Amino acid sequence: MNKRIIVTTLIVLLALIGVVLAALLILNKNTTNSSLENTQEEKIVSQETIENNFKNSFYNIDYTEDNESMVERVFDYEENKESKYSVKVNLPKIKTETDITTKINEEIIDAYGDKLLDIINNSEEFTLYNIDYISSVNNNILSIAIKTTLKEGNNPQRLLIGTYNYDIVNDKVLKLEEMLSLKGIEKSDVQQKIIDTVRQKNVNTTALSEQGYNIYVRDIRSDEYLIENIENFFIDEEGHIYILFPYGNKNFTETMDVIIL
Repeated sequence: MNKRIIVTTLIVLLALIGVVLAALLILNKNTTNSSLENTQEEKIVSQETIENNFKNSFYNIDYTEDNESMVERVFDYEENKESKYSVKVNLPKIKTETDITTKINEEIIDAYGDKLLDIINNSEEFTLYNIDYISSVNNNILSIAIKTTLKEGNNPQRLLIGTYNYDIVNDKVLKLEEMLSLKGIEKSDVQQKIIDTVRQKNVNTTALSEQGYNIYVRDIRSDEYLIENIENFFIDEEGHIYILFPYGNKNFTETMDVIIL
């Protein structure tokens, strides 16, 4: 009799243990799936956040802080003329004077100042022209990004970005390939990240375009995505590299892809 009770008790215990183990496996599976879903969602949110944060960094800038940096505001102009134009232009100047920095400063004035004069003197349709800039220094690399918002007449509004990355110690302008080498980042890894990001962006925009939305569609076969051809990138004070694809530089669009390393 006692033996039967013991056997029965063992069977019940084993059954209970089986139920508990099954429940733990199911819970672990659900947790893992949930974790993977959250990770995928975080990647999507992260990319959107990166782009928005970079764009937002050009708003509410206090240019009086330039006194403590290597860059100062050399040009500040704002004017509104009814039915003609609305312009607000802030342009930077590198304080250090070398042949290279002098050339950079002249390029900035020529590119953005000449456009301002053309708008004021010759615009026949209402034109919006706003310029702001940000700058940072990380490990003796001065980085400047200049953002332009331009709308001429009935044309769609454009977002344009121009950047300069200056090696203070060696007195030279850096290309992206050189910057990656200095940071010890594999070029092939970066190239793959660019292609993967742009391809995913293109999947989303192509679907919307096919539904009739007026949206910028990327050409993932374009040479503009090759690292050796990338002109625009920015390094923040923490050393993050922002690779920028401002499609408005050549097209009537405000679309911009930002890839952070």
